[in-house]
Amino acid sequence: MSDTLEAPSIPATTATVATGPANAVAHLSNTAAAIEACVKAYRAEYAVHQAKGKCDWECVKAGGIAYRRALPTTETLADIQAFIACVAQGINYQVYEGRESTQLLYAAQVALAAHKPAKSEKK
Repeated sequence: MSDTLEAPSIPATTATVATGPANAVAHLSNTAAAIEACVKAYRAEYAVHQAKGKCDWECVKAGGIAYRRALPTTETLADIQAFIACVAQGINYQVYEGRESTQLLYAAQVALAAHKPAKSEKK
């Protein structure tokens, strides 16, 4: 069974730690937690629309909007890293339309540049 946004093969929160006991739940990194939040938002909104009897296209569209709204901010370097990972995962899941993903990644690049210290001028 393949992992899709609508039908995950294994939920991220039930992944086990390879070096720990068989029943241990893995602690998610900041980035993994952000991706999981985006995917959960997608799935929840998809399910709501599906329960209302909406067609698959409307469910996917609503899920995509929820995914985008769940993207992390770009306030800190860790947030930017999580943002980029969420956008990349969204590209993989085909959440974005047209140039949207390119524009989001460019916004992340600008945010990264804003966090870099200014170069001192040599005299």
